[in-house]
Amino acid sequence: MRPPAWRRARQRGSPVNALKRERDASLVVDRPGRILVVDDDAAIRRLMFDVLRRAGHVVECVESAELAHPRLDDVDFDLVVVDLALPGQDGADFLREALRANPDLVAVVMTGQGSVRSAVDCMKTGAFDYIQKPFPPSALLGVIDRGMEVRRLRTENIQLRETVAIYELG
Repeated sequence: MRPPAWRRARQRGSPVNALKRERDASLVVDRPGRILVVDDDAAIRRLMFDVLRRAGHVVECVESAELAHPRLDDVDFDLVVVDLALPGQDGADFLREALRANPDLVAVVMTGQGSVRSAVDCMKTGAFDYIQKPFPPSALLGVIDRGMEVRRLRTENIQLRETVAIYELG
């Protein structure tokens, strides 16, 4: 006796399942993101390190803006996550300087004392997104995934402009 059509489709891979596999494969990042986390709270740094590392990213954590500046000079990070309330230089000033030095850097701001005004100010400065502590890991990963997609699109845009410029010269 011949199995029903739905079972035969499942056995050979239905078109719906093929589309789902293709969609899921397109969500895989070409390369892991290089992420710098700047937060004075050791527990938050540890949590973010673990969550982002498990998601496949390369993560570095520092506790102050003073320690973050040399890392940004040495490493080409895709994304920086910075707390607004940092000892010494605050997160908003650090964000301005980091984005001035590298305009393609994607910045996510986080704080425990969030207000609408501080969020708007950071977005005007150039932050990609704003997340308020405490946050569940799923919310963090959602923001990071969207930020990584923005970084990918910015990089692709630069590459396409360079390619067009080469063809225009030739």
